[in-house]
Amino acid sequence: MSEEKKELDEQTKKEKSRLLWSLLACYTISQTSYLNVYALLPLYMEQHFNFSNMSVGLLLASYQVSFTLSAPFIGTFLSKIGRRQAIQIGLIVMSFATVMFAASSFMVRPELFFGVSLMARMIQGIADGLICVTIPSVIGNEFPNKTEIYMGYLEAAMGLGLTLGPIICSFVYTYLGYAGTYFFFAIFLLTFGLITTCFIPARLDQ
Repeated sequence: MSEEKKELDEQTKKEKSRLLWSLLACYTISQTSYLNVYALLPLYMEQHFNFSNMSVGLLLASYQVSFTLSAPFIGTFLSKIGRRQAIQIGLIVMSFATVMFAASSFMVRPELFFGVSLMARMIQGIADGLICVTIPSVIGNEFPNKTEIYMGYLEAAMGLGLTLGPIICSFVYTYLGYAGTYFFFAIFLLTFGLITTCFIPARLDQ
């Protein structure tokens, strides 16, 4: 009996370890696209359109507005959505929003460009809200005795993603340009982000 219990404890330990690393990797990947908009969008708008500084500021701030408004509702309905599914939905929606940024570059009318970019930025905020609300809740539920330690790891993972994003962005932009960079990050988010969720146990949706 003790051997069976020992084996079960070992399996649980391995599952928890995979879960932690998956969440950290997913968090890092999801944050790589956040600062890219700040790096690319204002310059593109200055080069191709005659928008005011206020318009640029509103466009960038719309992310935080949608994040702030959606986060409380995400937390309320998280158990109904399922935590694993919420992360997956967040990654898919964020990838879609990134494609919208790429698509906006093909629009020559300023109002269309602004409207699509605004919608993309707000959708991006909601998607990030799904991820940023869900992953810390999983950490709190799954690691109650080490929540503070692993939340520190999670913040470090966010910082790593925010650091790597602009570095990768500057390199990719040199070769692929504005639209190509967004397409690259959409594929990157969708592919590697969803791969990390494969290691998150399906029981988190129950």
